[in-house]
This record gives sequence, C-alpha cells and structure tokens, in this order.
Amino acid sequence: MPLFGRNRQSVAEASLSANVEEEDDGWRVTWFGNAGPEPAPFQAAGLTEVTDMATAAALALYATRAKSPGAVLAFAIYPLEPSIKGVLYDVSGGPGSFIARAMQGSREPLEAATLEQLVSAAREQSGSDIGMLRWVRPFAELPADMLEH
Repeated sequence: MPLFGRNRQSVAEASLSANVEEEDDGWRVTWFGNAGPEPAPFQAAGLTEVTDMATAAALALYATRAKSPGAVLAFAIYPLEPSIKGVLYDVSGGPGSFIARAMQGSREPLEAATLEQLVSAAREQSGSDIGMLRWVRPFAELPADMLEH
C-alpha cells in the first residue's frame, strides 16, 4: 500500500516526508522528499519531541523557499517492530486532540492528547499488529512559533 492513499496527496506532491521509527532507545527521523536537500537524520527520546524537532527542522529548511499551496510535511510513524500486515492508521488533529482511524476495516477511531498516548491506544486496539501511523500536516497549518525552538 502506498504511503499516501488516493484521498491524500501523492509522495510526488508532498514537499517533505519523514520516516519516524521507534528504536530501543527512542525515536529516529529520516527524511525523503522531492524539493531539494533534506534535513539531517536525528533522534530523540520521545515521539512528541522528535516530531516537534522534525517540524521545526522542516519549517527552517523551507522558510526561505516558495512552497506550493498544497505543500505538506508528512510523517510515517513506525512503532517498534511494525507488522508488515498490520493496521495502518491515518492521524488527524494535533497536540491535545489527536484522532487515528484505521485506513481499512471497521475499527473504532482512537483519540488521545499526545502521540505517545495514540501509539499506546493503537497497541491496545491492534495488539502487535500496527503497521504505521500516517500524519499529514499542511505547511500552511504548521505553527510558525516552532521556528523559535
């Protein structure tokens, strides 16, 4: 299954995408995109921390560049040992109010205040069968104050 489904922008249209993978000692971000150089990979202890750092890095990288109105920052979040046949979740909302919906099937939507709580809820719902959580954030909606961090 492609990272971005038919109802979302394709990888070719996305400005910047980040793989966020859980490791034994935290979360690691690696980048791929179609708009030139990408930030360096890095890691942090928490999922919220690493996605905040990635958002700030993306904003800094693109601060001086023209972006198309549909440009997005897309996160593909892979919990520790993702399942190839696992449940894929589409994440919406933001800090304080995240919602994750299974992309296929009739599972109940998950709600959480933090990404860590969302991953925990997904683990409870699907056991070890989590494939990925996809969180697509339009650049136009990213908080500009993230550049100050």
